[in-house]
Amino acid sequence: MAKNIYEKIKLAIKDSDKVLITAHEKPDGDALGSVFSMAKYLDSLGKKYQIFLEGNGNFKETPFLHDVIPYDEIDWTNIDLIITLDSGDLGRTGLKKIPFGDRKIINIDHHISNDYFGDINLVDSKSPSTTLILTKLFNYFNFNIDNRMAKALLLGILTDTDNFSNKGTTIEAFQVAAELLKKGANMSKINFAKTDKKIDALKIWGNSFERLSKNKKYGSAYTVITKEEIKKAEDENFSENVEDLVNFFNNLKDSKFSMVFKEQDDGVKVSLRTTHDDVDVSRLASFFGGGGHKKAAGFFVKGKMVQGDKGWRIEKQNL
Repeated sequence: MAKNIYEKIKLAIKDSDKVLITAHEKPDGDALGSVFSMAKYLDSLGKKYQIFLEGNGNFKETPFLHDVIPYDEIDWTNIDLIITLDSGDLGRTGLKKIPFGDRKIINIDHHISNDYFGDINLVDSKSPSTTLILTKLFNYFNFNIDNRMAKALLLGILTDTDNFSNKGTTIEAFQVAAELLKKGANMSKINFAKTDKKIDALKIWGNSFERLSKNKKYGSAYTVITKEEIKKAEDENFSENVEDLVNFFNNLKDSKFSMVFKEQDDGVKVSLRTTHDDVDVSRLASFFGGGGHKKAAGFFVKGKMVQGDKGWRIEKQNL
């Protein structure tokens, strides 16, 4: 079945005139690695393309994304193919309006909540990362993965498996990682890029530790990152350091799942993580209109964070 989808993807790219590559907003290492590797593949074919990402990540050791454009600068002229990577639904890419016409969408992803929005869907919820899916795809195409591309693909695997430590880690993840290391990827450099933190980022971590609370009824731990802290991280280019908090709290031993509430201008983004086999955080996320994996998910709520005598709560705004 997968080979049939591989052939459809190969043909759709071959027949395209110009491609738009995108991934989920505020891309992590898996999304960034996926976008870069797909761009490299299109380069090898001499294809014209544009890259749109809603907010860039902060992986300074990854050699890509110099030509990312904002939404308002997308030139839709002759774009007949959109490739979305590591995004469970089209809305998460940040694409506001798409003049579809005859444009085809290729949807490549590993989220269990993916709604198969593409004309061609290569979705494997059992895969630990989208870059692993792409590695298999490129191998099927007999495409030569060079050391820079191997680095980007390995970044995705390391990001979404928490360096081979979470429940999403599979035997195949180790096997593909070994293949990418042989092609020149440097794991130590990637890990340094993922974990290097600025002093101001550590201060935000400290504030989040102070706000850390436990809900005894549900066995969950939660904390809050304020809008001002997120803006500082974005302005000073260490947003990824803040995002690392979500996975850090996943290591807490005395909670069934963790929640990180991140204030936005128009609401609150909630990230959910668990390591417990009997907990499925994607079900909670779906209840609130979000999605993700069994062990990692998230959702968005209109409102603002308010601290009271009994802790933090989301106060809904009148719309």
